[in-house]
Amino acid sequence: MSPIRAPPTPRSLHRGRARLLVTTILAMGTGCHHEAPAHAGGGAEPVTSAPVPDRGWSFGGPLPGATDFDDAFVKRLEAAWAGRHPGYAPRTRHLRRDGSPRYTNRLFLESSPYLLQHAHNPVNWYPWGDEAFATARKLGRPVLLSVGYSTCHWCHVMEEESFEDEEIARVLNESYVAVKVDREERPDVDAVYMSAVQMLTGSGGWPMTVWLTPERRPFFGGTYFPARDGDRGMRVGFLTLLRNLKQRYDAEPERVARAASEIAQAIRENLAPAPSERDLPAASVLREAAAH
Repeated sequence: MSPIRAPPTPRSLHRGRARLLVTTILAMGTGCHHEAPAHAGGGAEPVTSAPVPDRGWSFGGPLPGATDFDDAFVKRLEAAWAGRHPGYAPRTRHLRRDGSPRYTNRLFLESSPYLLQHAHNPVNWYPWGDEAFATARKLGRPVLLSVGYSTCHWCHVMEEESFEDEEIARVLNESYVAVKVDREERPDVDAVYMSAVQMLTGSGGWPMTVWLTPERRPFFGGTYFPARDGDRGMRVGFLTLLRNLKQRYDAEPERVARAASEIAQAIRENLAPAPSERDLPAASVLREAAAH
């Protein structure tokens, strides 16, 4: 993956201001570089819970730390499973002895190849849509947005290291509403939040990982994060970020909201056309992306 760079812009001063806001929010005392590494080094072995006994195929078992799906939704999953292609192979390391997946989430009902790759993660993924953000508002949780595409190498690395990890999945399922987006299916959503990541980190790329308020406003973000502190030479891993940012979100909601509002305003200004660029799309792309 070749991380993209933020284009030169007279509004680049927002980048420094946004970084300052995020630094104030986190106050963690550690530095974290948000670009994907240039090599595929080692990393900590993912933590997994002891296997549970196989009881035949069932969608009834909960994802780690998540509430059980209701009966109506389980029936939809079961119908989708019954209608799967004869050669369907679940893309996960969490398999029963009969080869069926131990976990299945909402993405199993989607058509995007990228989203379907994550359909058997232990993460309680939502597709992009009103349901996810309504759930975040109801539960008083932040949203973890993950954007990628089906042939993205580092997207698959982060899936294997983090989204297939049951400990990390439990933290996500208990503390966040997790949303997965295929950038090839929703380039509008990708463009908006890539603008935020570029302002916050000075670069961008995929996978893109963004922390949002339930109002869809970003307050922190980056690209690839290794699973744990020290992995691949990174001081702060994804699991620590999840815990620390949730703590800050709960402890200082007004500061998080202010930072998110200023970052959102900077995105609107960055996406707005300059007076001489009349053929470029208007800043309404932000509102349109948030409306779907």
